[in-house]
Amino acid sequence: MKPTLVLLVPGSEHREFMAVIRALGVVNRPDPQFDFLELEGENYQFSFSGCVIEDFSPEELEEASQVAPDPFAILMAYEDAKSAKALLGRLIRNRTGVVDTNYGELIEFSEFARRMDSEPEWDWRFGE
Repeated sequence: MKPTLVLLVPGSEHREFMAVIRALGVVNRPDPQFDFLELEGENYQFSFSGCVIEDFSPEELEEASQVAPDPFAILMAYEDAKSAKALLGRLIRNRTGVVDTNYGELIEFSEFARRMDSEPEWDWRFGE
């Protein structure tokens, strides 16, 4: 299984955010749970159902809601941190939301982008 992360965006902005992702070339495949994106030789999978929000604790939802009111969750599977950063660099800059790294951190989009820029080797999967 590929590593995953969750993009939490304000509920009022989720359709626009999903449209941005789909515009990159997301295609529906026979897999009922995921839509697929091949971009610049990298493969990604997305679940736009929002159901992954059920996996969050009340405390996590409260924290995410401070940045992304009424959060909508988009699950993203990626090959490795380098490929994830390449796509996230396109998606999260100048947007409101939170990345759940699935490694114990909820990081605002702006902070995630800053860390990608200032620490090119940063890999959230291995802590500081």
